[in-house]
Amino acid sequence: YLKFPDADSTINGVIYVVDNNNDTVLIERTFNVSVSSDLTEVTELKVYNNAGANFGGLDLDGVNGPVVISSTQTADVELTNETTSTQAGDGQFDKKLQAAAGVTLKKITSSDVEGFTYSSTSTHTALESAYTSATTAEIASGSKTDVLIKDDMYIVKKGDSYYLLLITNIVETPTVGDNNDYIELSVKYKNS
Repeated sequence: YLKFPDADSTINGVIYVVDNNNDTVLIERTFNVSVSSDLTEVTELKVYNNAGANFGGLDLDGVNGPVVISSTQTADVELTNETTSTQAGDGQFDKKLQAAAGVTLKKITSSDVEGFTYSSTSTHTALESAYTSATTAEIASGSKTDVLIKDDMYIVKKGDSYYLLLITNIVETPTVGDNNDYIELSVKYKNS
């Protein structure tokens, strides 16, 4: 069993070979691993405050094109910002995402799934494995995430497809009621 720190990396190691007579031979080797990625990445996606005029939904499965920001008025979105008009009127921005029907998600941390990072994840199989092995509670359809902060990671599951989300920024504008606040994120997904 060898554990590599990244998908494309090199480690040096020593293998101890012991025969039936307990004679030991040391073999020094360099191991290289290169894993081709089957994931596509989209960056700088902005899910805006739903109470404003900008788009407050994220279409992950490509109904409107592969991973795009979409109006929450369409049925095609998998995640939305659900800031209410009452919250917006009070100058509040609900820094959460809500899962649409048929969608579940889990927050992923490197301590929850050992060694898991956004940058090193390169395969759909790794996303599925991390989702399955994560011990964090599943966020059901119609439910919201906790308040999001920069560098939060979530894996979204819809059917047999998994999407890795990295929160890259939360922007809350200083002007009360302008509703131009947004959650910025990057997404990795399998482009079939």
